[in-house]
Amino acid sequence: MNWNHRVVRTNDADGVTRYHIHEVYYTNGKIMGRTESPVTPYGETKKELKLTLKRMLRALEQPTIKGKG
Repeated sequence: MNWNHRVVRTNDADGVTRYHIHEVYYTNGKIMGRTESPVTPYGETKKELKLTLKRMLRALEQPTIKGKG
């Protein structure tokens, strides 16, 4: 199983569209699941934090995934 960060678009009950970054999991290139809640940048070192931020920025270059709502 592989994963990456992806942008997920949702619509609130009041119709407001929101975009969040989630971790998305794949098997054979097919989306199998994603984190329930958006993720935040993290790292045990500044170098790891920078790597996470780069992965999140790459998510903006991928097609947006439609979430619930």
